[in-house]
Amino acid sequence: MNARQQHFAEVYLICRNAARAYEIAYGRTGRTAEVNGSKLLRHTEVAAFLAEKRAKVEKKLEETHEITQAWILGKLRENALRAMQIEPVTLPDGTLTGKYKYAGAVANRALELMAKHKGMFPRPPEVPPPDVPEDETKRLEVVFEDEAPHRTAG
Repeated sequence: MNARQQHFAEVYLICRNAARAYEIAYGRTGRTAEVNGSKLLRHTEVAAFLAEKRAKVEKKLEETHEITQAWILGKLRENALRAMQIEPVTLPDGTLTGKYKYAGAVANRALELMAKHKGMFPRPPEVPPPDVPEDETKRLEVVFEDEAPHRTAG
């Protein structure tokens, strides 16, 4: 990995924005930064560097804050159970409030995250775009440009 790629990766770890990291590391903006920043994230050495740094951060979090996979899944389970009224609402000291609140969105999201963790929702295969002849592609670009609303300054 060269110095600019290293700089890009270090900036990306801070801002989590590939285009912005590319702008800072390479001094290019706009579409160039978007495309090349995205490409750099897939570059073998850059991706390995980022994975190594993320693993170190994750390990440190686990050691210092005891945030583990089991802890997160346990909290998601608690949220789902509470949101589905299986457990009564309690005060921080453990006193029952006598109230129950249904929060379907919270329950659904917690269950969705746990199911994804278990691999219950496999990603659909990516379908490549159909082969369109180049002359047809150019014709379609012209058609869509003509149909696009024109904006005026002001």
